[in-house]
Amino acid sequence: MPLWALLVDVEGFSATYEADIQAMVSLGALLDATHRIGNMAYPESPNRLFAHHVGDSIIIVGEFGADPLDQPVAVGVALLQCVLRVRGAAKAVLAEGDFADVAGCFPDSVREAMGATPDGRLRLGDGIMTVLPVMGTAWISAYRIQGDPTCPSGSLFVVPESIAGKLPKGVAVTHEGSFALIDWVHADFPALTDLLTKTKLFIRERRVEEAAVREYVAKAGVPEAWKANTLRFLGLT
Repeated sequence: MPLWALLVDVEGFSATYEADIQAMVSLGALLDATHRIGNMAYPESPNRLFAHHVGDSIIIVGEFGADPLDQPVAVGVALLQCVLRVRGAAKAVLAEGDFADVAGCFPDSVREAMGATPDGRLRLGDGIMTVLPVMGTAWISAYRIQGDPTCPSGSLFVVPESIAGKLPKGVAVTHEGSFALIDWVHADFPALTDLLTKTKLFIRERRVEEAAVREYVAKAGVPEAWKANTLRFLGLT
């Protein structure tokens, strides 16, 4: 069974980074929620999570594949909600494929330096080099979808149509071309309830969540297509 990879990216990070602290507040909420979910909801095998922070996004990979995809969808919905609750916006992409440690493919000099440091940081004289020793088609597919010009823009939760049949019951989905868009504002299914019970990240308040999306769309200065897609695919039109 292929592994799943969940990419969650803070929307508008580069546009707002120099304007105020919202970009870092949103990223902080994303990282904090990921840390709490991994420690409190899925701390042990076979449900462990492996997360990697890259720039304004985080990529999370499950220990094993899943059918249905209840666990990654629950994680994605929770992370999108957590960013929304600090007045930010994010986009999630869920994909499947392989994922592995690729450090063995690195040059001898890099592998030797990695082996000499327990935290994975390499010395560059008095400087530092960090190396991410994992890669796979699950990660690549998620980034490919994120950058696909045919993928709708907006604060959305996107999965390729090819795996839409694995989505949990209780999740409203809109099919658009080769993508399926999850309504993460109104999603309600047992795995999500269980995650929120264990982590106590937040209490679901539909009216508050709907109002927060509408407020962001009205004030963020985002393109019209971004606004329209967000409202449409989240059932807020």
